[in-house]
Order: sequence, then C-alpha cells, then structure tokens
Amino acid sequence: MAAAVTTIATTKPLRFVKNQKCFKHGDTIIPGLLKLLQSRFFPTYSYTNAKHNLDHHGKTEYRRRLNKKKKSTRAIGVDLGMALDRHVTATVDILTRFPEAPFSVFYDMTCAKLSPLPAQDKNVIQSTLPQTRAFWKAMEALKLRPIATQVPVMRTYKTHRYATAVDVVCTNHLGEHVLIENKSGFTGYYHNCTKDRMHSPLHALTDSLANQHQLQLAATREMYQQHFPQHTLGTCLIMHIEGSKVSVYPLKAWALSVQSWAQLLFEKQSPN
Repeated sequence: MAAAVTTIATTKPLRFVKNQKCFKHGDTIIPGLLKLLQSRFFPTYSYTNAKHNLDHHGKTEYRRRLNKKKKSTRAIGVDLGMALDRHVTATVDILTRFPEAPFSVFYDMTCAKLSPLPAQDKNVIQSTLPQTRAFWKAMEALKLRPIATQVPVMRTYKTHRYATAVDVVCTNHLGEHVLIENKSGFTGYYHNCTKDRMHSPLHALTDSLANQHQLQLAATREMYQQHFPQHTLGTCLIMHIEGSKVSVYPLKAWALSVQSWAQLLFEKQSPN
C-alpha cells in the first residue's frame, strides 16, 4: 500500500532569486529574516571573537584556522551547508516521487543499489554527502517524513514584510508539520559565545551560534504559521550535523515564550 503523500501548495508568488541573493514577492524585493535578526539582536557577532565556552581543544576556531593555513573553516562550512541543502532537496524529491521507498535507501548504499529506483536516482543517492545520509538516519529515528524543502514563507507585520526559507518541512505520526533547520559544520565552536550578550530584551542570552539558531527557528515558525495558517505545527527542531553525527535541539522554552518575534524585530523596546 502506497504511503500517503502530503504536499505544500505555495500559492503566493514568493521566491528566492539565487543570482540576486534575495527574496521577491512578484517584482518586489522582500527583506530576509536572517539579516533582520542579526541587525536587531547580534550585530557585532564574529565567530573569531567567540572565545568563551571553548571546547576541549582549548583554542578558538580562528586560531585553529591559522594553524592549518588553509581555506577558512568558516568558508568550508558555508559551502558544505549549501551542498547539504541541495542533496537533501534532491533526495526528498526522490521520496516524493517514490513514496514507498524505505528511508534506508538514502543512507545505506547497498540498499540503494539493490532498490528498484531508476538508475539516475541511484546515482544521485550514491553521490550524496555523509551529512545527507546522517540526516536520513535521523529522520528515520525521529519518525519524521520530509515532504518539502527550501519552502519560502513571508510574514506581514503592520507596514513591514520579510521572508525566509524553511530548510525542511516534515510530517510526524500525528499529521503535524515539523519545521527543521539544518546546520552543518561549526565544529568546535557551535556553543562558543562572545563577551557580549544578545540585545534587549534577550540580554540574558549569550551570543552564540546555538542561540542565534534558536532565534531563527522560532521566528521562522511564527512566519510559517502566518503563511500556512491551515497547518498544525508540532515540535520544531534544529539539526546540527557534523559528519555522521547529528545533534537535535528542539525549540527552547524562552524561544517559544516570545509572543511576537515580528514585534521584537520592528518595534523599539523600552529600556530595562
């Protein structure tokens, strides 16, 4: 019996234009969420200054990069993240076309080779990154079914509009939609923070990539709810993928407790 297929219909003409590196709604450029979050809550963050909460290596990512004298680990991470997005998108497309395929075909190369999938799809799977295979193992363990990737969403708040793309949208056993932000790399400094805190009213939070990603997912969740009010959301997740290791972080209570991320972004806050 074929598995039920769920799709997401994006009726609004919102899209990300790769060559211009911006979102557009029709012909109108829409500001992106990530830059808004950065300018509002962590404008001075630099991973080279994230020297606190060091990992067991006892060195900052910046110092390790200088020691290696090769291409910036940060740049490598950006390239890796883009490749992971492409590979996850390609494999989710295969699952959409062949909904009966077991998840093991996406992480077990022997299973993929013996599967009845078309040769071109087998070639796509064979060429995927270890991080992509780790993603699918995590999907199987979490009992989540990816149904769409890089889904553009837009939120309107008073006179402001802004947009982002959800890395992966899944469904769980309850039929709820689960949003996932995939984060790859950042090895050794994901939880490191700078000496500064986030800007008010988040001034109790350290300025680390881990907390920044919590902000991103929480604000994205709010945007998704406005863009797709007919969908019920389950527990949304950040998946930090390092090689074949996957760390899963649900949204924290402080991120969920914010009543309106849009209001925090665009309205001046009273000093504490």
